[in-house]
Amino acid sequence: MTVELNHTIVSATDKHASARFLAEILNVPEPQPFGPFQVVQVGRTSLDYADAAHVTPQHYAFLV
Repeated sequence: MTVELNHTIVSATDKHASARFLAEILNVPEPQPFGPFQVVQVGRTSLDYADAAHVTPQHYAFLV
């Protein structure tokens, strides 16, 4: 059985600006709305940006 990451939720103080920024620097398609999220598709994994009052630092590593 192969296991892969499907999606993760990324907390942001401004989900729209944060998602657009990541999409721009990674040169991937514009974020798309899905429910309460702004979704950035990176390969077969999506990063689902959500607004949050408090953002806890997280680490994501991309092999480009």
